[in-house]
Amino acid sequence: MKRLFLFMLLAFLFGCESKEGPGTIAPPEAAPEEEVVDTESYYIEDDIDDPLYWVTNEYVQAFMQEVKYRDNDYNYTSILDYDGGGPGEADIPPTVTLEWENKFPDKKLLLTVWDKEWSREYSLGAGATSQELLNLVPKLRYNYKVITTSGDIVTEGTFRTAGSIHQVYFADKARNSRDLGGWKTLDGKTVAYRKIYRGMRINGYVNSAGKAEFRAAGLKAELDLREKSSSSMSTSSYIGKDIAFYNADITDGYVKMLTNYKNGVKGSFEFLAQCLRDNKPVYFHCAIGRDRTGTFAALVLGLLGVSEGDISKDYELTYFAPDGISTNDGGKFVYHRAKSSAYVAVIKHIKGYKKPTFKENVEAYLLEIGVSQKDLDDICRLMLVD
Repeated sequence: MKRLFLFMLLAFLFGCESKEGPGTIAPPEAAPEEEVVDTESYYIEDDIDDPLYWVTNEYVQAFMQEVKYRDNDYNYTSILDYDGGGPGEADIPPTVTLEWENKFPDKKLLLTVWDKEWSREYSLGAGATSQELLNLVPKLRYNYKVITTSGDIVTEGTFRTAGSIHQVYFADKARNSRDLGGWKTLDGKTVAYRKIYRGMRINGYVNSAGKAEFRAAGLKAELDLREKSSSSMSTSSYIGKDIAFYNADITDGYVKMLTNYKNGVKGSFEFLAQCLRDNKPVYFHCAIGRDRTGTFAALVLGLLGVSEGDISKDYELTYFAPDGISTNDGGKFVYHRAKSSAYVAVIKHIKGYKKPTFKENVEAYLLEIGVSQKDLDDICRLMLVD
């Protein structure tokens, strides 16, 4: 808590010293209150004695847990107070390792892992005594069972997961990927997990194992925000022709994306709405999952009613990706929420509609570019849970 207080104090002092200029949004008068860490936000608390595994990288978790940004104040950032990619490659989630005693060393095994909405099977060789699990959702109780191919039960049990962000990794080069689920809205709802994911390009960047992880996550649609002239562009998903696919043909991110590529933004939201109606979870991306992807994510989370502060935290999570993704050509991280960032210009552009809330401003922009009210309503209906 000392570290948290120091970060908040420095952020407040820095914000107080900043001058308001054409690229800023004026801060509120009140100082931020120190955030009280609520453990219930990160894992299930009950009387069941399950093993508990953290599935959000510790560097990302520290940032998520310790930082609370004020809405309407973009004069400061806290992200630079944290270690970047870190020694553990912080944009990749930690694995959960299940271990068991195997009394059937000569038989092949089948491991099944499931929760209330998802399941996955792993075929294991004879003599296997462990298996690593990747891309698990935080704050869930999972069940598992290991049997031999002849039906003998080797082991079974349950475990819990903890964390703030559902990070995902699709081997062997696709980075900076995560679920948009888990964020709280200002009216007390929660953005659903396993429906909309963001990240970097996958064509040519995932191997067979990465394709399997993509499918295992339940993803059934790909929204490619990149321009059609990209040398690595294709007309269908790299994962397979059964994956629903849309190319938005957008060249630039930030305000240029909002003003010069309205048709691409409109088509992307229409595709997103239809995929949600068809129960096809979507993975959207640009090249490295930072600029066009970050702009689109801000629109989606804004439409859903997530606070401005939390939307900017999602944008800043790219900081934990490797150099070249998180940094510019000079090796510096400039893609943060502070006044020097292009991100602020996006917020100011959206707020130019002068509606009472950020959600209403996002909705006004999307309606103006031609997205239907039905599509907007369906996205919110299908993405928000009590």
